[in-house]
Amino acid sequence: MFFTVGLPIGILLSMFPKSDRLLSPLLYFLYPLPKVAFLPIFMLFWGLGNFSKILLLFSIIVLQVIILVRDGAKTIPENYQRIMTNFQASIWQQIRYLILPAIFPNILASLRVSIGIALASLFFAENYATDYGLGYLILSAWTKMDYPEMFAGIFCIALLGFILFRVIDSLERFSY
Repeated sequence: MFFTVGLPIGILLSMFPKSDRLLSPLLYFLYPLPKVAFLPIFMLFWGLGNFSKILLLFSIIVLQVIILVRDGAKTIPENYQRIMTNFQASIWQQIRYLILPAIFPNILASLRVSIGIALASLFFAENYATDYGLGYLILSAWTKMDYPEMFAGIFCIALLGFILFRVIDSLERFSY
């Protein structure tokens, strides 16, 4: 789902300098903010349920994807783009045969970075207005001094991150 939003925006920003000049200030303003700072805003507008937490994770990953895709596409040598133009490749052909293969490592890098940030933010988000989730389990166990349960929760988050990284590694191996 992040790619249906982040990937096209990142590619469009790299292909159209005017749109990049228009949207980059907004990206540069939002990206450095601590991602958990968005949680109270999302909870204010969309309530205390899971939707605001999902929206938090979505915004974290999408911002990361947009910036890394845009920057990766901007590093494609000008000669490659001229060759595609000389062969009268359509914009879709340029995206399919030049841009996507060139930015694939950036996509994977953005996912790897986003996993850590998203899991940390999810841990934080699960401690507000909820009584379930791994973040809640860890802090609840800590306050009850139930250290085995606390470490089990920490292990589950680490295992989830490990599995997600292995999936990304499999995608990387499959693509080459």
